[in-house]
Amino acid sequence: MKSGTIQNITVAGTGMIGSDVTLLCAMFEYPVIMLGRTEESVQRGLARIRKNLTALGAADVYTQSETDRILGSIRTETSMAEAVKEADLVIEGILEDIQLKQDFFVELDRCCPPHTILASSTSGLSPNAIGARIQRQDKMLVAHFWNPPYLVPLVELVAHNEIAQEALGTAVAFLKTLGKIPVVLKKDIAGHIGNRLQHAMFREAIHLVEQGVTTPEDIDQVIMSSLGPRYSMIGPMEYMDSVGLDLQVAVQSYLFESLSDAQKPQALLMEKYKHEDYGAKTGKGFYDWSVKSLDEMVSRQNFRFIERLKALKKEMT
Repeated sequence: MKSGTIQNITVAGTGMIGSDVTLLCAMFEYPVIMLGRTEESVQRGLARIRKNLTALGAADVYTQSETDRILGSIRTETSMAEAVKEADLVIEGILEDIQLKQDFFVELDRCCPPHTILASSTSGLSPNAIGARIQRQDKMLVAHFWNPPYLVPLVELVAHNEIAQEALGTAVAFLKTLGKIPVVLKKDIAGHIGNRLQHAMFREAIHLVEQGVTTPEDIDQVIMSSLGPRYSMIGPMEYMDSVGLDLQVAVQSYLFESLSDAQKPQALLMEKYKHEDYGAKTGKGFYDWSVKSLDEMVSRQNFRFIERLKALKKEMT
């Protein structure tokens, strides 16, 4: 199912987000060009796409012929001018650096046709900052895909202050054709919605470990055994209404003063950062990844999203 006004898509970036958004568009029958800096980066992006498609095939989401059709919808380019010359929409997924993004969008603005909508997949930066130096601010927004983009339904949209409502409406309609649930923020705020909620939880989790209250393992167990399943079925605002706002006032009156109010990365996190214990990528973080499997964790993370994709695919056929 295609959007009436967006037919040709370019995704700028070949890393985790860029390759996954490229895959997403191809899965829903859009011709898509993945733009990379070098042929080597393009090949790394394609390798990730093939790996993800292999996993979806093993999960009985796609047949081999469907996989071949998806791969056939993807082209690659290392020239921006070539990649965007027919684009109706460009989705940027480069490094999370404001200066880099500003410069990149100036170049996109110069190379794209006048009608092209420009979207950044930033997880927390402002569209007004990213697009501060472009001409087409009426066609500029943030479209924050949650990881992995080809599976997770949410996309947070943050419009540039000068955006035309037609461009915003077109972006919303397009995302719905990808099976996504777009949420449009009413204000431009750092971190959007999801990351602000997520990092509030991360801050308190680290605080509890720092204070010797619990372990990283038990933090994860608490979430996976209670809050995770609950809030996959209902929202926190629904929950507060259901148990009574008077109860919220009573609990918050004694609890809030003991919660973390850290205004910068916490000491435990900075200690690990200083020792280059970055997590799975270096073998050690809060866990020892020499005895813990990242592939197994990703498989658990993706299972229900894959089941949702199967149901969505069945619905559309």
